[in-house]
Amino acid sequence: MSELEGIAAPGDGHTLARVLSRSASLVQARACGVLLWDEEKNDLTSVIPFAGFEDEEIRQFGFKVPNSVLGGVVTGDRPILLDELTGSQPDIEFLKKLNVQNLVAVPLALERRVEEQDTVERSIMGVILAVDRYYGRSFDREDARILNMMARSASAVLVTSQLYWKEAERRRRVVRTIESMAVGLIAVTPNGTVQQINAAARKALKVKTEDWFGLPYQEVIRSEEIKAICEAALASDPVKRTEVTLPGYEGDERVYRVQSDSIASEKGGLLGWVIVLEDVTDIRQSEKMMAVFVDMVSHELRTPLTSIRGFVATLLQAEKGTFDYDTEQEFLQIVDTEAERLGQMIDDLLNIARIQNGRGLQFNFTSCEIREIVERVVRLQEAYKNANQELVVDIPDDTPPVVCDNSKITQALTNILGNALKYSPEGGKVRLWVEQKDGGLVFSISDEGIGIPPDQLPKMFSHFFRVDSPESKSIKGTGLGLWLTKHLIDGHGGRIWVESEYRKGSTFRFWLPLDANEALAAEEPPGGLGSGAERTRG
Repeated sequence: MSELEGIAAPGDGHTLARVLSRSASLVQARACGVLLWDEEKNDLTSVIPFAGFEDEEIRQFGFKVPNSVLGGVVTGDRPILLDELTGSQPDIEFLKKLNVQNLVAVPLALERRVEEQDTVERSIMGVILAVDRYYGRSFDREDARILNMMARSASAVLVTSQLYWKEAERRRRVVRTIESMAVGLIAVTPNGTVQQINAAARKALKVKTEDWFGLPYQEVIRSEEIKAICEAALASDPVKRTEVTLPGYEGDERVYRVQSDSIASEKGGLLGWVIVLEDVTDIRQSEKMMAVFVDMVSHELRTPLTSIRGFVATLLQAEKGTFDYDTEQEFLQIVDTEAERLGQMIDDLLNIARIQNGRGLQFNFTSCEIREIVERVVRLQEAYKNANQELVVDIPDDTPPVVCDNSKITQALTNILGNALKYSPEGGKVRLWVEQKDGGLVFSISDEGIGIPPDQLPKMFSHFFRVDSPESKSIKGTGLGLWLTKHLIDGHGGRIWVESEYRKGSTFRFWLPLDANEALAAEEPPGGLGSGAERTRG
């Protein structure tokens, strides 16, 4: 049995059924029906209804044209008469199962006269088929001629039907397209009734009812601002562009860019108005965060620069012998520490710019001693810890060297350790320890600070994200440090995660493979880095 499903004739099925019943009566046949030809797929498929057969009996009547008997009707544009069904072709086998004894089939064609050429264009649509003539008699040429005449009526019905199908499918595609749009769309008629409101608009405006079609927009839309925009459009005063804030589903607020315009017919008449809502919340949040970021970076860069300039100016202006050697060395050590801190900030900014521009980070992998990296990071952060903060470091003596990018791991540890000190303003113990695990090293940095609310933990490594809690309001930051750190660790084939108990402290951990080159080679698809990172081997 064919896998092809019978085609249902929408709307005009009763008309087609009458034509087929009349045709069966005229040729004294038990059943009469139509098979439509799909030239692209080159198959014939039954159309339901098929007079004389139940829908379920005929639904699977479909087959490929090659190697079929009835296929010769469309390919040869000629009738066939079979007094007895013999052979193993798929169409014959199917009809045998329906106990069909004989048949007559003629082409189902659409004919159109071309007057200027005085010719007739003939396009084959399929086959009209009659089976089992009454009284055990066989079909003859007269039956074929009568069936051919009735084929014209059937083709006229089916042409209308095909046009209907195409238009219905076109409409379905338009509706599916509109429903799939990320931008909200509302269409209203000139008298203010809603003709379309897609899924994005329903979500933005919290329209729950499904019975919005044909209702006045005032009954569908609850937002007074959007109602005012609809009202202005209907008064021929469309809103070219404005922004509206609407409540979201999670207690937040969403910002929408809204504009309206007329819907014109082909002849320029007014069909209605369309109101478009584009969610720009993320854009506005990014802009706000970027403004904070610029302000923060300016402050953060200025702080070490001020210290450097201050101590250098003090040394330059002092007369010989003003400071002893130890004091001068202390001043120079502060200048060196602040300069290193400034360099770290600049490296962070350059790496952030590379990531945001889609260029990826550059890595230079060499064999590094972890103890040296940690000691350098701790020395830099010691200058910024509070008097009531204790910094504890534990690195086992047997910690092996790691193939990594020295500066990138230094940046990652600096960012995490700096956060641990910053987010534990009341003091307490900040610990940094290293342990071997799973063919690599796990770095852990814990604090006894303000902690992270549970619902915010999944967002910790997101772009521009900062912990939102009463305790963190006074703590400045850009929301980019941990986001950048994740990129630095990912670029080594490592992974980073966080554990925290709100108001009791946090522990940030990252796992680093002993050899970043080997780890990345194991992950990398053939033919490239895959992650957009660039690396060199040391």
